[in-house]
Amino acid sequence: FADEQELKEVLNIAPGSVSPLCLIHDKEQKVKVFLDKELYEEEIVNMHPNINTESIEVDKENFHKLLASFEHKIEYI
Repeated sequence: FADEQELKEVLNIAPGSVSPLCLIHDKEQKVKVFLDKELYEEEIVNMHPNINTESIEVDKENFHKLLASFEHKIEYI
């Protein structure tokens, strides 16, 4: 959870556009990442590509690769 200014400064996004893809902007790893275990195991995941007027679809294997590429510690809940 963050206010509009923090979202812009840390993730370079506007409210309503948060998705795992935003982590690419968090070079200092300021964001704590919590992810639902069930979402992690879904075959297909849809998310905003850092803008909330569009969505992309990612398969399970590529979603896992994407998350690993950001090097953030993820807590699964």
